[in-house]
Amino acid sequence: MLNKIAIRGRLVSATARLVCAACAVVLLSACSSGPSGTTPGNKTGSGATCEGIEPSRGMSEACCLDFGIDACGAGLVCAALDGRTVATCYLERTRKGLESCTTDALCASGDCNEMAGKCKSLSSEPCDPAVGCLPVPGTTGQAKCAAATSSRGVDPTKLECLAATGMQTCPFCSTTAECGDARTVCLGGRCVGNHGATQMPMDCCGYGTAACGASSDGPLLCTCQ
Repeated sequence: MLNKIAIRGRLVSATARLVCAACAVVLLSACSSGPSGTTPGNKTGSGATCEGIEPSRGMSEACCLDFGIDACGAGLVCAALDGRTVATCYLERTRKGLESCTTDALCASGDCNEMAGKCKSLSSEPCDPAVGCLPVPGTTGQAKCAAATSSRGVDPTKLECLAATGMQTCPFCSTTAECGDARTVCLGGRCVGNHGATQMPMDCCGYGTAACGASSDGPLLCTCQ
């Protein structure tokens, strides 16, 4: 009888050791998978799933924002742009002015206006004053988002990033008060001749609204119609 009890005791002890070993294996497996925030299957901020997506993805491949800087390979940025809900790897510094962005590294200008969600423009690119613009990298001075001047005047519907260096025939402005002349108004970011203003340079009238006299050696002076 005592032998039977001893044998049963040894069997119970062996069974307990097996159960403990199985628990340890399960715990080790759970720990090796890493934090829940970095495993595939979690959702990105845009709502797209990361299931089956590995880190260090290539250009134009779907990527998982949860991996942070490891989401894409070198020189690439993981982002969901242009209304997309699935994040993709984009080349750094390839987004033009006014194109959507989430970080500076995406923009050719090196500056993403995160409030607007758009890249700031570089000189000669179309721009929006609410987004801003910058001079070409490597150059000095400032840049302004305003209408360009031409022999037909200032077209306020076409704004571009302009180098703000030297004297300007039609000064840059943000408000009419900055123009300091009753004959002018601030239009398209430039001080432009108001209706009826006389003796204005031709390119400082509203687009196509200048009636000019004979040309001279100096700037052609006109009446803004």
